Amino acid sequence: MPVVITSNPSDTLAVEGAPLPSVSVRPAISSSISGKRNNVNIAGATTANYTTPPTVYPGDNGSTYRVIVSNNVNTNTSATATLTVDQNVPPHLTQGFLKADQWKNVTGGITELKTAIGARAPDVSFFVAGADVPQTAPNIDDFGDRVTGWLSPDVTGDYYFFIRSDDSSQLFLNSTAAVSGTNTLPDINTDTPICNEPGCCNGFFEPGTATQTTPSPIHLEAGKLYGAVILLKEGGGNDYVQVAWRLSTDTTPAASLKPVGSAIVGPWRRLRVKGAASPGSQHP
Repeated sequence: MPVVITSNPSDTLAVEGAPLPSVSVRPAISSSISGKRNNVNIAGATTANYTTPPTVYPGDNGSTYRVIVSNNVNTNTSATATLTVDQNVPPHLTQGFLKADQWKNVTGGITELKTAIGARAPDVSFFVAGADVPQTAPNIDDFGDRVTGWLSPDVTGDYYFFIRSDDSSQLFLNSTAAVSGTNTLPDINTDTPICNEPGCCNGFFEPGTATQTTPSPIHLEAGKLYGAVILLKEGGGNDYVQVAWRLSTDTTPAASLKPVGSAIVGPWRRLRVKGAASPGSQHP
């Protein structure tokens, strides 16, 4: 019986450095399969599904993929799929937003979340207004968030930081003021968190009473950009994480503090993806 292709590979867009979805073809009957990239055989591509190496690069832009299937009766060649690579240029900084990456199906605590972050790409990314990640809607369990961006104080001074969450969370800060531009984001694997919520569901605590608050203030300069990372690990039930700050001269009670808002300067990069949502609308 002649071999017939019933499903062809399709054109694909990927972001530089990100995994590329698999290229697949569906022959009507069992047959010999050979995958080609730019008309050159792909080593090991002898099944109906082929996935590129873990990351793609600008040089991959415009590369083509097709599949040749054959049996003892005939040979058939699939349509050609073209890969478009969106270069991962430095992000634009947009005041008021932080970028959140979420890993699903993660049990355990912060340690297990760090392991997941190092092992695989996030399942979803979205943007939040300020240092305030709200309840998931619809609610999900067993996930972790990594929230990144920069803080830019309006007033030079010494600041206490506060964190509250459901369930556990940590706050990391690069307190070294950059001479120009932005400083780097802290490393969650080697740096020590400045705030740590080991349990769940507490309010903001006064300095010196809990690990959820920095024991001593941190000096920040007005207009400088300080890299920050917030980790949230949710088990079951409700979920959220909030970060606040307060000048050492401010007498506002910790319980009355609001999450950091407009002083947040978060990354925002427009991708060439049809139907992309606006900041803040992608929360799952």
